[in-house]
Amino acid sequence: MLVFAEVARLGNFAAAARHLGLTRAAVSHQVKRLEDELGVRLLNRTTRSQSLTDAGQVFLASCEAIATELDVVNRRMDNIRTEPAATIRLTCSVNLGLQAVVPALSAFHELYPKVEIDLTMTDDIVDIVAEGIDIAIRGGKLADSELMARSLGRSRYRICASPEYLQARGRPQKVEELGGHAWVVYTLGKRTLTLSARGQTHTLTPAGPLRTNNAASRLYFTLRGHGLARLPEYDLSPRLASGELEAVLPDYDCGSLELQAVHHRGATGSRSIELLLDYLQAYGIANAGLGGLGVLAGGRAR
Repeated sequence: MLVFAEVARLGNFAAAARHLGLTRAAVSHQVKRLEDELGVRLLNRTTRSQSLTDAGQVFLASCEAIATELDVVNRRMDNIRTEPAATIRLTCSVNLGLQAVVPALSAFHELYPKVEIDLTMTDDIVDIVAEGIDIAIRGGKLADSELMARSLGRSRYRICASPEYLQARGRPQKVEELGGHAWVVYTLGKRTLTLSARGQTHTLTPAGPLRTNNAASRLYFTLRGHGLARLPEYDLSPRLASGELEAVLPDYDCGSLELQAVHHRGATGSRSIELLLDYLQAYGIANAGLGGLGVLAGGRAR
């Protein structure tokens, strides 16, 4: 297959033979044998050049896909043969850590057991350069131009409540009804909430008897039936799946949060850090839906 792919790429047997270090006859023989095995003609042959038949074009696409997969496998094997070993210092907020980052790090460590992870979970903003932190996972835009950031995806916000709350207080059917409900108020960031749908925008200021500056406690209060809340996808997805929470006015857009892996410019010179950045990006922590650790899940109201 690889010989055929080279002939297709270079346009003739002679060029492919030179590139592969084979004789022209050997290249021609291998392509002919492949055609015999498949039972179709892959190349239209002239004296000086070859062109792909329709079947050849289809087969070439498959060859390229297989070559890509082989390259991925070879790189994975290289990682195993040259297993990285280092200590990576990482920080994130408490709730994001519990819901998405810790499960991702656990899975990463199973793949690369020689990479040690030193995780600090705090809701304070950490000076990663002064504190010697390699990676900080943060929400929002990067403010420090001396640092670099890799996007880990956007986590959509949605309004939700526990089934118990909705049964007791009723489910809002219109956006105008939201102001009459109790909210679990998150006191960090903007206090107003903007919702949009079908070209219309509505703004309200959530109010309620429970206010917190901590995302984990916001989730706990919501699960216990104390009111409506605006939660990010990584908090909400597993609770929707389990029935612990229900979406309210799901057709309305109420914003999203971009998660970024922030690091200083020299960090990507470390193979271990680069592997972890790639893994976090592929893992999709912004919309993890993995159930997290459930440490503060607390169950439904009783």
